[in-house]
Amino acid sequence: MSEFEKLKRARMYIHKLANGIDPISNTCIEQDSILNNIRISRCFFYVVEVLDQLIANSGVIGKNKTSIPFFITEEQKAKILPIERKVLVGQITDKINAVTAENNCKKFNAVWITNWLLEHGYLEIKRDARGRNKRFATLKGYEIGIAVESRNGIYGVFNVNTYNENAQKFIVDNLDLIIRHAQEPKLKITNTQANSPQTSAEKVWTEAQDITLLDLYNKDVPLYEIAVTCKCSIDEVKNRLRTLGVDIRE
Repeated sequence: MSEFEKLKRARMYIHKLANGIDPISNTCIEQDSILNNIRISRCFFYVVEVLDQLIANSGVIGKNKTSIPFFITEEQKAKILPIERKVLVGQITDKINAVTAENNCKKFNAVWITNWLLEHGYLEIKRDARGRNKRFATLKGYEIGIAVESRNGIYGVFNVNTYNENAQKFIVDNLDLIIRHAQEPKLKITNTQANSPQTSAEKVWTEAQDITLLDLYNKDVPLYEIAVTCKCSIDEVKNRLRTLGVDIRE
């Protein structure tokens, strides 16, 4: 096993620990375990973020900024599958970024997939039992292999969309459309809002951070505490929640 492969495996183990899962047995860690302590979990999520940056930089320590838009070749598409029998959207994103690491382009974002699925009726925004807006698989989504499952987090049970092998293939088959949908609107926004105030560096959210963000928000953790945990501003927390289809309580 190469050093880079060891790095990716370490990231996988830490990511599972951050979400309260035993990386060896793939079972939920007991709630009273020290590994489920909120401070320990925050450290795990921080390490995952650092490892994501390191993996995106091909294992090289230090920033490797690029202005090249994300792209993927047909040969690289063929390397995406298989992943696992059933995965989260972030795991699909991780595999896409792994096979395109050599392109030295911007990273693929999980939100590109969910936004495209939402627009085409495979996901829908509905209110959960607590009156919060959530993205759930529609009947059309279930037909291609997307399902809603309950998971145990640090703060209790929460729902996630899972993608089986058929859903993963569907996404890969439509990858060009997903990328085009994500990139074209961004160009339009840039042209129409050229005079609008912009932040100097937009935070890129990982799947693990999205899960933490939603988990904390659903437990009524104050926005300023969420911002500290996610290492960003309160405005970035609000913007991300809106992107995920959540109505912000003021």
